[in-house]
Amino acid sequence: MPQKREITISGDVAMVPLTRGFVAQIDASDLHKVAGFNWFAVVQSYTVYAVRRVSGVKGRGSKISMHRQIIGATNDVQVDHVDLNGLNNRRENLRIATPQQNCFNRRKTRANTSGFKGVCWNRKSRKWQAGIRINGRSVHLGLFETIDAAYNAYCQAANQYHGEYARAA
Repeated sequence: MPQKREITISGDVAMVPLTRGFVAQIDASDLHKVAGFNWFAVVQSYTVYAVRRVSGVKGRGSKISMHRQIIGATNDVQVDHVDLNGLNNRRENLRIATPQQNCFNRRKTRANTSGFKGVCWNRKSRKWQAGIRINGRSVHLGLFETIDAAYNAYCQAANQYHGEYARAA
């Protein structure tokens, strides 16, 4: 078995080294939940997660994410990183979320051309259009003369309908 990488502690934060030079942060009080395992980095399109292998049934292995292990999440729930940093696994940054709530806390997509989440240019009206998804449905928030007005409409709707999971940027 490979040598375990050394975890360092500074105050109430523990730094867990991963593969590829990445480091995950956890609360020092959660050290007992991650110590003794070799954690590796899984690079995804927008973030990096700390993951380890677990033995499975009939010799088939699977993986568990550090954030799920720390918070004790069951398979039927999702864990949201408040700051979108998959390596920040401090308890203050983790929360249980429904799939819908987890989607509320997403960055704007790569296809976004306005630079503002929930805002696009409407060629037909030659105005800025704001929209949001509420309960799985796209909701038109209006057409606006300025991009700032459209973005403000999105932010207000996100705060109203998405609550603590709202992300405007």
